[in-house]
Amino acid sequence: MPPASRHQERVWNKSLVALCDRAVTGLLIFLVVFAPFAFGSVHPQAYGVLEIVACLLVLVWVVKLRFGVGAGGLSSRAAVVPIVPRRLWVPLAGFLGVVVLQVVPLPPALLGVLSPSTYATYELALPGWPEKAPYEDTVRALLARDDAGVQVEDLARPVALPAVEDAEKFELEAIVPDAWGRLPGEPLLERNERMLLERWVGSEHAGFFASWRTLSLDPQRTFAELLKILAYLGVFAVVTFYPFEPGSRDEQRFQRRLLQAVAFTAIAVAAVGLLQRVSWNGKILWFFVPWDWGEPRLAHPQTSGPFVSRNNFGGYLALTLPLVLAPLLARTRMDLKRPRQVTQIVFGLGAATCGTALFFSLSRGSWGAAALSLLVFLFLLVRHVPAEKRAAFLGDRRAGMRVGGAVVGVMLLFVLLPTGGAELGSDIDRRLEQTVSNSASWEGRMESWRDSLPMIADYPAFGVGLASWGVAFPQYDESFFFGSQARRAHNDYIQLFAETGVVGGLVLLAACLVVGARFLRVLRTRSDSAYAVQLAIAAGLLALLIHEFVDFDLQMPAIAMTAVLLMGVGLRGGWRMREISSESSPVGLPTGSLMVSSALAAGFLVLVFAQSTPAGNREAPRGMMAALRAIERFPVDSPAHLNFSVGLADLEPELARSSLDAAVALNPNSPGPRDARAVL
Repeated sequence: MPPASRHQERVWNKSLVALCDRAVTGLLIFLVVFAPFAFGSVHPQAYGVLEIVACLLVLVWVVKLRFGVGAGGLSSRAAVVPIVPRRLWVPLAGFLGVVVLQVVPLPPALLGVLSPSTYATYELALPGWPEKAPYEDTVRALLARDDAGVQVEDLARPVALPAVEDAEKFELEAIVPDAWGRLPGEPLLERNERMLLERWVGSEHAGFFASWRTLSLDPQRTFAELLKILAYLGVFAVVTFYPFEPGSRDEQRFQRRLLQAVAFTAIAVAAVGLLQRVSWNGKILWFFVPWDWGEPRLAHPQTSGPFVSRNNFGGYLALTLPLVLAPLLARTRMDLKRPRQVTQIVFGLGAATCGTALFFSLSRGSWGAAALSLLVFLFLLVRHVPAEKRAAFLGDRRAGMRVGGAVVGVMLLFVLLPTGGAELGSDIDRRLEQTVSNSASWEGRMESWRDSLPMIADYPAFGVGLASWGVAFPQYDESFFFGSQARRAHNDYIQLFAETGVVGGLVLLAACLVVGARFLRVLRTRSDSAYAVQLAIAAGLLALLIHEFVDFDLQMPAIAMTAVLLMGVGLRGGWRMREISSESSPVGLPTGSLMVSSALAAGFLVLVFAQSTPAGNREAPRGMMAALRAIERFPVDSPAHLNFSVGLADLEPELARSSLDAAVALNPNSPGPRDARAVL
């Protein structure tokens, strides 16, 4: 290549590398801000955005590696790629393999070997499986009954008609038997419905693959969770390994902007939570009513910010509060480009805001996790950071008392302002009294943990499926909360082993131990100027791990994404890297790597857009055919079996018993199936 062309190519590459740097920083800051304010990113539209952005980040990273060698943004001679140790990628690949295995349809014989309890559950929920279509014998009996037509005794069946007002109030669509008003011998089924039922027991469900089922009892939800995990891994890889010249201004600016974005977003979330308490109108962010609320909750002011649950709000603040405190207590790379006093004032006010909002959250688990992590943070900070790098008041008792008094004064100001502070004392007394006197919420948690142990024993190897605890738990729930249905175990460690089994739980634990050990090694080698921030990240992650014993913060994409980003920043520079020199590859990585990465990214985006609404938002199907299709897609859905029985009961009550038995067995605590079975 002529020298002029080579120079022009290098100039173009340098501009592209600068664009990649800005794009990665901007996209990561977008994730930091968007995730918590999108109601914790628990809705498909929100976490779908996170997954798309994560995919774009990986693509930008690959583009920089492809065109960055010798472009000036990196070393002028080489680019670097990470050497991930085998003891990390093997357990990670093993965990992903377990989750993939959970969503892949398996033949019944293999399914019975891998998980006998899963096989037995399908036998219960799909009568006739694996030889026949679900409820095939029942449908055949119904068709035979339809061939006989309306009988005289059907017309003599007594009917109790409700008032018109009651019919409208309860949306009753069928208040009389289908035989009402028909002639003897006339078919009971509509022609269209009969054709669909005939097709159900015909060739539509024939074939070798028709009986294959997944290890996960809710593969749709497990698949959605798998995509989230891939997005988290992508963000972690980009934050940890995105290449800058070690020690360069670009590297320092990258870390400073990300950390400041997390800290200021946390302050903003806390401020929104306090403003929410001032002007509570029963809605999240003053305009959104969660689907499971049904209507605005006006009874008690809530301090949860953009999160639906105040416990997750408290968990998010416990994770980020040490990072907000760090610039107040020591010189860090987060310091503003202003006099030191300005940085201390800004972050001091921010810490007071976060602390007050955490207090108002009334989340006892968050209080305990934050208190313990902050004690560890302060102890190690005073012990290991030189006095000249720490805030002066940490070494001066009087100055410390003045600063502490100022922070407490700001917090009291928040409390005494019209933010519902007059009710705070009684609320805190009530929460502490509940803790001491074994409150219903604490007892409910203990019971869900206890009732989850038989689930782990029944599904020991591969679990019930990632994110499927809520659909399997009704069969094990022995609580006195009759009719209620828990969706989470409020202990992510127990729920992990219930969902992924011993195999999945142990391999993920091994990967976490490797990452944790590497993080502590990096912490010991950090310079004095970086130690405070590294320690703050460690304290926040410690608070998160403690809170996981009593809650489910890591199931909130906003909290999980923030934790992954902080962990990635903390591990920058902690891995061995391999150089790709410009002599061996004049234009960076081979073009094939970019093409493969683009193909994988395109496939990932297709999967993101293809995933449908998760199980938590499913509506009960109406009509026999709709119920049958729902049972085929989601066999352990008790309401689908109940709705199928309702359609049968109108035509032939005797045929409804098997589906009612399945509905009761899948959710013994639900009063609807039990009452219907008792009446029948």
